[in-house]
Amino acid sequence: MSLHPLIQSYKTLMDFLADLLGRNYEIVLYASDPDTQAFHIEKIINGHISHRTIHSKLSHYELKLIEDEVYLESNYRTHYAVLTDDGQKLFGSTFFIKTGKQLLGMLSINTTHYRVYELINALLAMIPGGKLAVDVLPKTASDKAESEILSNDVADIVQHTIAEIDEKRPNRGPFRKNDKMMLIRELRDKGVFQIKGAIPKVAQILNISDPSVYRYLSEIKKEDEALEQSRYSSR
Repeated sequence: MSLHPLIQSYKTLMDFLADLLGRNYEIVLYASDPDTQAFHIEKIINGHISHRTIHSKLSHYELKLIEDEVYLESNYRTHYAVLTDDGQKLFGSTFFIKTGKQLLGMLSINTTHYRVYELINALLAMIPGGKLAVDVLPKTASDKAESEILSNDVADIVQHTIAEIDEKRPNRGPFRKNDKMMLIRELRDKGVFQIKGAIPKVAQILNISDPSVYRYLSEIKKEDEALEQSRYSSR
């Protein structure tokens, strides 16, 4: 597979950044396959931080950035929360590598220095009138505004999303059809169904059949198309 020359140049930049920043910074280069347009991890430095390798899958957050075409309106995203599969909290930032409107890849940097800010905030909280040093990051996964979950397991992402949906429901209890529709829509929007093997895993967790997941996705698509048509007609 031949990579775009621009992506190749970022590999050298990664080595420079790694020497400059040290072992507390994970640097990840994502690249698009010229033939399939699918994204993968091309190179990773200090992968011990998130326990990922070049064989790891993209997270739901990374997939959503691509699916939502965020790169068309912004050149980068900074200071979002990153949660590793062992519960470690990090700072994350992503730079979009693009030519014109085409996304070639992404360069992400995650740092363990989140714990330093937690310590500073704890100290400031002990001072009357003290203000938070940083309050842009969530304290927990469920309290997040924008958060990346670094996990190679689709089940982890699904369970995390179920917990998010469950908190929004006024009445806790068994998931009804509307709850499942909401959940599957959320998973779709996060790009989960782009991950190989996601549909059987989702079906298993929700205790429904694979065809049921496909049916929900079809219904959601029809709802979106009807809404779009309604907006178009009202113009």
